[in-house]
Amino acid sequence: MGKKSRTAKTLERRNRQTLFEDIVANDDITVPAGCNQIVRRVFREFDLDILLDTLKRNQGISISELTMCMVTHAMQMKGLSINRLEDILDNSNIREAYGVEEVMDKNDLYRASERLGENMDLVVEKIDTVLRKKFGFSFNEVFFDWSATYIDGEPDDFITFGHSKDHRPDRPQINIGLAMSSKHSINIGLTVVPGKMNDKSHFPMLFKKVKKFLNPGCLIVFDNGAYSEKNGKLVKDSGFDFLTRAQWTPSDDKYITMIGQWDVVRNKDGTVPKMGERDYVRTYRGNSGMTKVLVFSEEKFEADMKSYHKKAERDYDEAMELASSIKKGKPRKKYKNANWFINVKQSYVFNLETMKEREKAIEEAVKSRISGHEGYFILTCSRGIDPAEALRIYRSRNHIEDSYRDLKNGIDIRPLRCRSPEGIKGRVLISFLALFIISFIRFITPEAAKFRAETMIEELNRFSVTGKVTDGKVTDREFSGFTPIIRAIQDAFRTISKWYVPPYACPEGPPDDILRWIAVN
Repeated sequence: MGKKSRTAKTLERRNRQTLFEDIVANDDITVPAGCNQIVRRVFREFDLDILLDTLKRNQGISISELTMCMVTHAMQMKGLSINRLEDILDNSNIREAYGVEEVMDKNDLYRASERLGENMDLVVEKIDTVLRKKFGFSFNEVFFDWSATYIDGEPDDFITFGHSKDHRPDRPQINIGLAMSSKHSINIGLTVVPGKMNDKSHFPMLFKKVKKFLNPGCLIVFDNGAYSEKNGKLVKDSGFDFLTRAQWTPSDDKYITMIGQWDVVRNKDGTVPKMGERDYVRTYRGNSGMTKVLVFSEEKFEADMKSYHKKAERDYDEAMELASSIKKGKPRKKYKNANWFINVKQSYVFNLETMKEREKAIEEAVKSRISGHEGYFILTCSRGIDPAEALRIYRSRNHIEDSYRDLKNGIDIRPLRCRSPEGIKGRVLISFLALFIISFIRFITPEAAKFRAETMIEELNRFSVTGKVTDGKVTDREFSGFTPIIRAIQDAFRTISKWYVPPYACPEGPPDDILRWIAVN
């Protein structure tokens, strides 16, 4: 027999296929299960369900149940909408598929959110306590950072205009402070304050929340926007040290040209980086007695010069456009002044008539802006420290900046639509709990360690549960979507279960760094 034609093969394949209209309809319900299961598992591990249910009288819906639903929704839907969540849980079969026992409405969720805000510090402290006592975490190096998120609505005493790190100066905002354990990349501190508060004023509030969990001599690392002599003294008087980026002063200039040894920062394997990627460091004692680390980065130098060139190119083109408009007697509106008593005269910074060549003009402009600080920056530390180690620690602050990225993009905390300070704090706490759960999974599951929040949530959402509906009720549940990451997370939690300590039963935790042992083994 001859070979079958392509048409014959296609017809055979058609006959084997089940078409949409031939599928037998049923009332079964399939919903994502990964986020829901993970949230419930972590709440159990940290005894958050027990803590939250003590915040309410025995009657009514469990606050822990309401909170777990909101945290799940914030992760699963990339942002919490109480109206949407109410619609989802309005269906009894969907509640059964999620494992939710009680009927809840919008008012229950709003009240729970406000109660969470009232007890925000208590919840975060519980997490820190369990990390230390149950899992043996120690905090010898902690990152601090601050950001803002805007609010939909009119400003008041709490929701205020301020320096917008979201680049939305047209919207009122709140400020959020985070503290993170450097070793574990897990957030351990949270503050929510009015939007007009600057980082220097915000620093003591965040410090006060976490200091009782820090080891003596803990190094606190933060950006220079929060540094002041008062804040530095606060840290030192409390028995800790700090590392931050210092403001450049005229007395620092002499160390650039001073004859002496500059050390090249080596790679982890001890090799010297290739040209163009090297960092050079030297230490000296500042006027205040602090250790200062002067850093010259070849990559930063190239970035600074490239930034100068881009600025000069934009300004040259704008200057030529402005010169042309002046010659025509029609200056651009942006340079005019509507005040009747003010006359605006326009002139050139340098004579463009003698600089017809664009590239040459740009080079001259760049040369005129070079200060000699390009590629350099200064770190200051309250204790003696190896300069290469200081640079490594400071640059690892990127981990806490990534947390803000996850909070704003992966979990999508903004825009907030709450009004009361307690409601806003509760809403931020829900997103913080989602962020904490994601970072905890990263820590115990090496395969997921480098996942962004978006990728992690996508993986979790592939794991689903189907509720088998018979006579209008869910009679059975079947899980599917066991991807390699889901299996790895399951294995990690099984290992943790071996070390599970019933709530409040034992003040002593398992051996030090048991989670690191889990990650390695």
